[in-house]
Amino acid sequence: MSTFIEQARRTLLEMAHEAPRSVADYSDSRLTSILNGYSAAQIVREILDSSQVLEDIARRSYTHSNGFDKITLISNGKPEFKLRLHIWWPRVRSGQNTELIHNHRWLFTSTTLCGSAQVETFTEKDSGEPMCRHEYFPRHDALEKYDLKFVGRSRLASDLMIKLTPGSTYSMGPDLLHRVLWAADLVSMTMFVRWESIRSTAAVFSESVIKDEKILSVPSFAPDQLRLKLESVLRELGC
Repeated sequence: MSTFIEQARRTLLEMAHEAPRSVADYSDSRLTSILNGYSAAQIVREILDSSQVLEDIARRSYTHSNGFDKITLISNGKPEFKLRLHIWWPRVRSGQNTELIHNHRWLFTSTTLCGSAQVETFTEKDSGEPMCRHEYFPRHDALEKYDLKFVGRSRLASDLMIKLTPGSTYSMGPDLLHRVLWAADLVSMTMFVRWESIRSTAAVFSESVIKDEKILSVPSFAPDQLRLKLESVLRELGC
């Protein structure tokens, strides 16, 4: 019998083989059947029903340095794509959780399942705020860490703020500078698909040079740790 995970993989594989080249090309109704709370809950149940699948997903899932749990539900090598849950848990301090400004190595589409957030976009301008630019190297799975290299200074100006609510879906290309601001007193969750990498590194901006190696350490979840998180996901989705 076909599972939700298998169905989602087949759909994403079909789309990836078509090799779209722009954000507009990824505005595909086939994603609607995957990027929603019902699909997320069914996939999570299938993961919890299999110790082996749970272990596999735990190895490729961790708490990202930007403050959210990054749970990779499906990962495919060639053609490349990943289906993930991103989860921001409530913080002790009220207010908002703000990411570092960054771009990506790939196009993505994201749907908000619960919670509230804002996406803020930026442009490099002489009139902008001074920032330190870093080159980001993706996670080294064996070492369980990222790498960042300071490469110079720039000025960034805020362009646009977009509010995200449950059901909101947006796509973004690799070059757009942005950050996500999540309400810290809510559980906020997105279902997120990223496509083929078009370059090996991305850009990360901060007010000062990042020297703290601790923020680059992102150890994988233990299976029991992930199980508890996924059980909480089902509760938040009302399942």
